[in-house]
Parts: sequence; structure tokens; C-alpha cells
Amino acid sequence: MGQGELMVEGVVEAIRDLFPGAVVQHVAGDFYFMAREDQPMPFATLVTSDQHDAASDLGRAGIYRLNIGPRPETYRRSLGRCPRPARTGASSTPATITGSWTC
Repeated sequence: MGQGELMVEGVVEAIRDLFPGAVVQHVAGDFYFMAREDQPMPFATLVTSDQHDAASDLGRAGIYRLNIGPRPETYRRSLGRCPRPARTGASSTPATITGSWTC
């Protein structure tokens, strides 16, 4: 097992420890974490490839993306005001866009 795989397994283990009742689905190298079996959307995803998003360039060794979808009140309590992408000509990182979606 390579170092990148160990890092991913460590993140998966940490999420399982923090949310012991979470349902974890491992599909094509990616991990999806749901609060319940009947929950349609994951509260977190751990993506390890460019299969669904080539812009992240996850094909490099040891690189992955962790997406977390907190409730709006949790986001504001933890990180403050929600960021909004610029409306004219500026680009936003995927994290900024995701952050604004959760607010």
C-alpha cells in the first residue's frame, strides 16, 4: 500500500471514528459518507480520481479531495460568514463554490 493510500485510509478511519453510525460506501476508489442508510446525499465525500472532475487533477500520487457539507448554522458557527464567488470575471476555487452552496 502506497503512502497516498495510507493517507486516504486515515481520513476514512477518522470520519468513521467521529461519526460511528455513518454509512460508508466505497465506489470505484471514492468514499461516500451518509448519516443513515436511507439518506440520499452524503454529508462528506472523499474523492481520489478525476473520474467525475478533471479540474481537481487528482490523478497525482497521494492527492485526494475531501468535500464536507455542513448545515448552514454549523458552517457559520465554525467558519463565519459564508463566502460568495465574485460575479464578474473572477474565478473561484471549488472549495469557495462548495462553501457558498452550503450557506
